[in-house]
Amino acid sequence: MKWLLACPDAVLYDLGCQSGKFLRTLHALPIDQSQRDWNSFYQAKIDNKLAAYQAASHSYPNGQAMIDFVQANRHLLEGRPIAYHHGDFHTGNFLLGRDGKLKILDFDRYDIGDPWEEFNRLIFTVDLSPAFARGQVDAYFDGAIPEEFWKLMALYVTVNSLGALSWAEQVDSEQIPLMKLQAQKISEWYEYFNHHLPKWYM
Repeated sequence: MKWLLACPDAVLYDLGCQSGKFLRTLHALPIDQSQRDWNSFYQAKIDNKLAAYQAASHSYPNGQAMIDFVQANRHLLEGRPIAYHHGDFHTGNFLLGRDGKLKILDFDRYDIGDPWEEFNRLIFTVDLSPAFARGQVDAYFDGAIPEEFWKLMALYVTVNSLGALSWAEQVDSEQIPLMKLQAQKISEWYEYFNHHLPKWYM
């Protein structure tokens, strides 16, 4: 990621815009909506992740507030469409070409789901460059970001964070401190879930 860290914010914003436009094009591809009932699918995923978090040996200091937020907002999944997903859309899977254009890698985790769920990896992007993250969101929506997006993104990011702790315990315990740090950052983004608009976008 050295190439990204060496770029000024104006360039990073532009590269973020490139990523957002790519994602918008991908999500616009025709798809049979009957392939997956997203609400049922993701509600089950939430239940599994919450159960795994509550069974974990570790916990987040703000874990209960995160759970309460998820429970209060999971109804937002009703009626959500599906689209083709890249599956792991974050700066770790981007390269900067010699032509100055962003190159998207690693489609091996492609899937289908709510197009807005693809933004659940923004925690990694924001850590490296808030400007890149702002560009990605701005370009995806062509500057007209619906309020519902921010609510759903907060839901998806929080669910992911809760599920990540048990994953770290089972797969790579050295990642536990990172998961705790990310959970703290997410809580701070939303001022401990008093707002839906993350601080890095303000």
